[in-house]
Amino acid sequence: MFDCTQLEITNVIKNSKNSKSEGIDHLSNFLLKHIASNIVIPLQHVFNLSFNTGHFPSCLLTSKVIPLFKSGDNKLMTNFRPISLISSLSKIMERIIFSRLTTFFENNNVLVANQYGFRSKRSTEFAIVDVINFLSKNIESKQFSVGIFLDLSKAFDSLNHSILLHKLFHYGVRGIAYAWFDSYLTNRYQYVSINGTESSLALIHSGVPQGSILGPLLFNIFINDFVNCSTILKFILFADDTTILHSHSDINELSRVVNYELSFVYDWITCNNLRINLSKTNFIIFGPKIRTNTINIHLKISDNVLLRVDSAKFLGVIISSNLSWYEHICNISKKNSKNIGIMYKLKNKFPFHIKKLLYNCLILPYLTYCVSIWGFSPKSHLEILNLSQNFYIRVLFNLKKFDHITFFLTSSKVLRVKDLHIVYSLLLLFKIMKLNYCLHFITDLMKYKYVCFVNLRNKPEFYLSKPRTNFFVNSVLSIAMRLWNKLPFYIKNSPNLSMFKRKIYCLIAEGFFHKF
Repeated sequence: MFDCTQLEITNVIKNSKNSKSEGIDHLSNFLLKHIASNIVIPLQHVFNLSFNTGHFPSCLLTSKVIPLFKSGDNKLMTNFRPISLISSLSKIMERIIFSRLTTFFENNNVLVANQYGFRSKRSTEFAIVDVINFLSKNIESKQFSVGIFLDLSKAFDSLNHSILLHKLFHYGVRGIAYAWFDSYLTNRYQYVSINGTESSLALIHSGVPQGSILGPLLFNIFINDFVNCSTILKFILFADDTTILHSHSDINELSRVVNYELSFVYDWITCNNLRINLSKTNFIIFGPKIRTNTINIHLKISDNVLLRVDSAKFLGVIISSNLSWYEHICNISKKNSKNIGIMYKLKNKFPFHIKKLLYNCLILPYLTYCVSIWGFSPKSHLEILNLSQNFYIRVLFNLKKFDHITFFLTSSKVLRVKDLHIVYSLLLLFKIMKLNYCLHFITDLMKYKYVCFVNLRNKPEFYLSKPRTNFFVNSVLSIAMRLWNKLPFYIKNSPNLSMFKRKIYCLIAEGFFHKF
């Protein structure tokens, strides 16, 4: 492995979070930032000695576990979440290795395109777009689709160290680097600390270190070959959230093929010492209700019949069998109603700018999360969220119940869900087209590229033929491409994402997308 420099260590410390939590060494990131210049030379010596000998410092292998109460009866152990605190010095060393290992894997295309978790230029939004894009295209082609939402029990804590090391070796981590990871994973200990009272040390036999920098990347490596257990099924991975998709024009053939391939899925899970949580694993048959409601299909994993549902939550978004987002919108409305109720009680206690800040922190994140996916919903569905926004505007400006809010809505620069959908749909496409996010999406977009032999400045960039169903019309990429065609040339060629976003906001203020 390559030696680290003092500048590299200093930058890692500088860019770390200002956390005051302490591990077994009683050193916090907050403290390290203040003493970084005084300890960078000995840290460089220790780190390079570790990298060159393939030995991780044993004093950094112990974690302190603090139980965090969730809800319910505080006398039940199951109502507490264990929070593992590892040494801040260990995190600095891990961050240096993380950057090298990530670069190696990305340059050699080790990680599969289906994995969206813990990777740069990828997010939950792109994972959901991949699922919806697959379903929309197959429904458009008159095919039945099935989505299996697989739940792995305590996947991060169940990883077998010897299997993980074998996979690291397979992907090219060898020699001193392999010895370093072996030393990093083995002989780890943890103890529980409650109100100053500490338990005895316990040896950790499996799993990646909770709260570590390398843990998520090592988990990605562990499940990287999961997609190879079947050449027919489509896998969408986001850490331990796994969605399995398949489609066919014949529902009986679809059932037969999926059940057959699920045997290989179960074999992979068993061989890798993982377990399926059958109570939380379910599946959906996608398509128009008039077709899917009459279908009787049974899917099994190891003789266990999976539960069929009409909707399921995937990465925070509720997906329904007919790709209607009404249930998800109702869920957002419930969450926002609680927060708006809190703001209503405090409306006379805070000035305008604080109430606006509360909106941006408590309400706006729910409205913008994956709005590019569900924001096209019918006006009658979105009206639920519009009403909650109206109530917020009245709280913000201390208006009465029946006062008109149009002027105040504009002056406060609060965008309706429809406008937020336009903004984030275009941002999604800009990331793919200009910033090379999720490169495999470009292959799908190139199928709709408009071919013109005359160099026209304002020619449409994408050509979309007349679709058969509204499923494809309202799909994420379809809407984004139609919006993109409307944009002026100078906006498409914005140099960065922030400038592109500002220009889109200006177009919305001018009513540019009013007829869309």
